[in-house]
Amino acid sequence: MNLTQLTPAAKRILIAEACPFVEKYGKYELLWTWQGRRLSFDPLADLNAMHDAEKVLTDAEFSQYAWHVLGDGKIECRAFFGATAAQRADAFILAKGLAQ
Repeated sequence: MNLTQLTPAAKRILIAEACPFVEKYGKYELLWTWQGRRLSFDPLADLNAMHDAEKVLTDAEFSQYAWHVLGDGKIECRAFFGATAAQRADAFILAKGLAQ
């Protein structure tokens, strides 16, 4: 599937399924534990969620992830540290091979 064809909800589900620390409640409610608190998992809006998701990437996947954020043309970002949560989520999906 093409990244541009995914809805925000579909992106959240793909990322959650790739992260073993995310618990699924019902169809769309996703929770994860961060600093001892259970929080809603929204990798499209929360940099903390994406930081935790980045930890499941292998070294090779992280290289792809950084490449997608910095310069493959699919994601509009000029600096890695300036990437929004949504941009990082897209790069994560691409790096994991969950979409093209």
